[in-house]
Amino acid sequence: MIKKFLLAISALAVGLVLLLVALLVWPLPETPQEGLSGDFLIRNVAIVDVEAGVLRSNLNVVARGGKIASVGSTEPSQVQESLIVIDGTKKYLMPGLCRSS
Repeated sequence: MIKKFLLAISALAVGLVLLLVALLVWPLPETPQEGLSGDFLIRNVAIVDVEAGVLRSNLNVVARGGKIASVGSTEPSQVQESLIVIDGTKKYLMPGLCRSS
């Protein structure tokens, strides 16, 4: 009887140690980034024109240094490697939702 009890306690201890080891080596999720920095090209995005009250579809927006550099229906002739390209298909871009500090 005592032998079975000691065997059960040993098995439980081994199980707890294995669980602890598994938890220690389990990969943690990546910490969220505050935001991407750099220059961007947002392709095929719909822009909400708040002044005219219309939706302008399939536009390409280039943002440099946190400010919009250009908006157009054609993509810039040369997309520099420094631009981070974002697919804006089925997404909306609206001015005034953030402020710079």
